[in-house]
Amino acid sequence: MQNRQTTYRRRAALVVALLLMSGVIAVPNTWAMIHVTRQLTPTGKDLGAQGKTGLVVGRHSKGKFKVVGHHLAPNATFQVIVHTVPIGTLTTNAAGNGVAKFSTPVHGHDQVLGVDPQGQLVEVRDADGDDVLETEEPPDTEDAGDIQCCLADNEEAECDETTSDECIAEGGVDMGAGSCVPNPCPTTSTDQIACCIPDDDQDGAECESATADECAAEQGVNLGAVACEPNPCAPIPPPTPEIACCVPDDEGVECEEQTADECTALNGTNLGSGTCDPNPCSSMPPAGDIQCCRVDTGVSECDEETADECTADGGTNLGVGTCDPNPCPAA
Repeated sequence: MQNRQTTYRRRAALVVALLLMSGVIAVPNTWAMIHVTRQLTPTGKDLGAQGKTGLVVGRHSKGKFKVVGHHLAPNATFQVIVHTVPIGTLTTNAAGNGVAKFSTPVHGHDQVLGVDPQGQLVEVRDADGDDVLETEEPPDTEDAGDIQCCLADNEEAECDETTSDECIAEGGVDMGAGSCVPNPCPTTSTDQIACCIPDDDQDGAECESATADECAAEQGVNLGAVACEPNPCAPIPPPTPEIACCVPDDEGVECEEQTADECTALNGTNLGSGTCDPNPCSSMPPAGDIQCCRVDTGVSECDEETADECTADGGTNLGVGTCDPNPCPAA
């Protein structure tokens, strides 16, 4: 008898599976789960670097995000950045391999997943401020048009992504378009968290102390119960590029490799990206000199001298520049 029941259950399960695959039975939206895996692309800083991301989003604001790195710098710590905000770190072992795990609600030793990575740029940044791996997570097109629906629960409101009509039918509160990761539904908790408001300017994201639901309402990134000072939302800045700077001195002009700001502070001339070997400043006149044209025995000559000296000699000031080649018009 028991064997017959087992056989019957197996046959029934097989029939249901076949009906599901054929589309005869539709799976309710409430069963939906998103599972996305993406390859991380090396940026060029370390051509041997490899990695991938894995994202799982379930019902009731449950989400897991994993970043895996291979062949990175050994025994090093990297920032994991999502939508310009560092959400956590990835640490490598002696072989240059490492894994960073994030979840909401937080599980075990996972880091806080305070943002939905879908549709966002994910970067793995080293201690020098260089991105070594990156990828663009695909947007959630499956639930396009859905809203955040907050449903009352015994402990706190739960969020489901559904249509507005379905939300109203279930007695939920329509919170508008957006993700349920992390949970955007209002709570009675007054606990303050660090909320990073993404910003694409040079200063990066701003940090505000807010409750979790206030942060979600501002579409911020929840970093958990940490302070806003020093700013936890600021990623390691990319290194400031150096330029060839021509700096005047008593003997003429010398070349120094400086940042643009340092060059300005030295009253130098910014020649743009490049090096001082070979010296690009060797042909530049000393600071303050101009091209002075004068006619001598029927020949137009050029001298590099100050504007006052040129005027005193009865010459014509052609402005800053060199006399090689001769810029003066023929006499």
